Amino acid sequence: MITEDMKKAIQNEVKKQLGVLKEKDGTEKKELTPYQKTIELLKNYNHFKNRIEYLKNNLDNIEIKKKYSIGEIKATSNNNLSELEKIEIIKEERLKEIELLKELINFTDYGLSSIEKEKYKEIISLMYFEKLKIEEIAEKFNVDERTVKRNRNLLVNIIASNLFENEILQKIKNIFL
Repeated sequence: MITEDMKKAIQNEVKKQLGVLKEKDGTEKKELTPYQKTIELLKNYNHFKNRIEYLKNNLDNIEIKKKYSIGEIKATSNNNLSELEKIEIIKEERLKEIELLKELINFTDYGLSSIEKEKYKEIISLMYFEKLKIEEIAEKFNVDERTVKRNRNLLVNIIASNLFENEILQKIKNIFL
């Protein structure tokens, strides 16, 4: 179960990861809405899981790569550390990344739990996890594409309001105050 403190910490990390993007010219894009953040979490859910497996599988196979130039050897970082120390630093970084990815998966699962009783909840997994197209989902449910889109938007909004409740409430508060 996710506590309120854990939820806030995860939300802050999600904001850092997804919140402010850079335009190609280096200027900042507007912060993503809770809906857009939820879409990004759903789109990357399988990637997060695959990345965890990759990092776990390669945790013990860390090699320090050396750059060679004429007449000298340059290590990529921390020249004064031994190979073992460099490997330990990389392992620590990978373990931190694994923990962050696990938190993002748990955070997304927490959001997904809010649609468990919804009629078309399967749309989310078909679209974002199995990567089916709207046409294929509509055919599967024997409904038109607009119904799929409308229900997808409804489900994503439910998930977003569950995940980013504080952010949404703050925006509403700002509108009325």
